[in-house]
Amino acid sequence: MKIAVFISGRGSNLKALIDSAKAKAFPAEIALVVSNKATAGGLSYAAEENIPHFAVSPKDYPDKQTYEAAIIELLSAHQIDIVCLAGFMKLLSPYFIGHFHGPILNIHPSLLPAYKGLHTHERVIVAGEEYSGCTVHHVTEDMDAGPIIVQKKVKVSKNETPDTLAAKILKKEHQAYAQAIRIVVSELKAYTSQTTTKNEEENIMASPTPTPTKVDPEEIQRYQLTWTRFTVISKYSIIFIALVLVIMALTLL
Repeated sequence: MKIAVFISGRGSNLKALIDSAKAKAFPAEIALVVSNKATAGGLSYAAEENIPHFAVSPKDYPDKQTYEAAIIELLSAHQIDIVCLAGFMKLLSPYFIGHFHGPILNIHPSLLPAYKGLHTHERVIVAGEEYSGCTVHHVTEDMDAGPIIVQKKVKVSKNETPDTLAAKILKKEHQAYAQAIRIVVSELKAYTSQTTTKNEEENIMASPTPTPTKVDPEEIQRYQLTWTRFTVISKYSIIFIALVLVIMALTLL
């Protein structure tokens, strides 16, 4: 399956996904990279691997829907099955979510549903949380609220800073995103297989019942008459043969 990765910055998760996709057992390929910023460092990873990549700036479009429609057209042109948001700093609108018909995944640096939104690490430390982590989830119209696919946990140290916590969680993010893609692709293949089987069964059930061949009543009568004549002739033939055999036996005596 073909994946498009959306980025806005350095693209560390993009790089991790590119590396994961090089494994023969990985069930998808990174087929497109899209950024809302031409200066995004992650675009260089795509260039190095000869992956089609585009900087699509919202400033070049009159409104958000037109902007998102251009991205959807790009996804369609590259036959993308799954979109992965990896540090993409633009909220997708209901229009985009409704018009792209594949899964849209996002990774967030907290154990959702806790600490949605920005400045996650600072808020975790201030709250005195013992654990934090990352979550890969399906994207819905509500921010950071879609069904959870994978979570990874890290322990928050006593002297933790936002930077040290971010570094620890980032390592987990690289593992979690690849794992989530494997799960989603597996689910998609299972769904596709079930749908195909169901359609085949429906086609069989919907097939027209063969129309019975109509038999001409006169043909039946002719058949019955012929059979009757054959039966009568056969009976008299047997009697005649029996008489001949009796006469021959008497003659021999």
